[in-house]
Amino acid sequence: MARTKKTTKNAGVKVDYKLQYAEDLINCGEPNRLFNVGDRIQISSGNLGETTVKEVLEDGKIYLIHCPESTNGRGEPIPATDKYFMWYEVRKVAPVTTESFITADPDLHLSYSQREIDGLLTIIYHFGCDFSPEYQREFVWTLEDKQALIVSIFKGIDIGKFVFVHLGYTGRYGYEILDGKQRLKTIQEFFEDRFPYKGKYYSDLSTRDRRYLSMYNVSYAELRDATREQKLRTFIALNTRGRVLNNDQIEYAKQLYKEETGCNFEKKRGG
Repeated sequence: MARTKKTTKNAGVKVDYKLQYAEDLINCGEPNRLFNVGDRIQISSGNLGETTVKEVLEDGKIYLIHCPESTNGRGEPIPATDKYFMWYEVRKVAPVTTESFITADPDLHLSYSQREIDGLLTIIYHFGCDFSPEYQREFVWTLEDKQALIVSIFKGIDIGKFVFVHLGYTGRYGYEILDGKQRLKTIQEFFEDRFPYKGKYYSDLSTRDRRYLSMYNVSYAELRDATREQKLRTFIALNTRGRVLNNDQIEYAKQLYKEETGCNFEKKRGG
């Protein structure tokens, strides 16, 4: 988000904006749209409502925008002022329409939070985790794949999100892993000394490295009270973005979905 500045009412205002936006002018790229003096526009950042172009500067890279008098959220008056904005913040007035690309599915909404790896291991060892629900593929990671994950953790690189299904506390498993099976199993195996990293097993690591791994934060979410249909739909949705699973596994999950609902996955989703 670009900075905005109040203007002054003297001849030095243009010198001022060049000093304020020196780096922005270098990095902003060439504008792909141009507004004229007097055009009504909106600013993408903030809630300024409709404003007016007062001056076009630097071949359209910077605009001096007149912001009319308004009120804040408490109803207090905000006096009219002129402010500078970079070209990429200046937009045409949004049309009044009910059209929207937002098609959120309420029962597939996942709220992610941060959880330490130690917390994932607690799910496995204390509550029980089903690694092989019907829609999941087999364990396919090689030793090289597993060691690459440990490299990422030690380098502080994001290792992706983990999604669990909460099953309750009455059965054998309290959870099942919906997304992140290969990564979760790799973490468990490394903590159990089942493969080495750079010639060392987990038990050979220093206290500092052990603590770092245990306290490493990952993105975590869970589905609760999910039906079979919801689990399958979520699994397919999460794994049809990017090169996550092969087509055969996705098609198998869609087949299970069709058996459960009586309709194709695409048809159910409306497209």
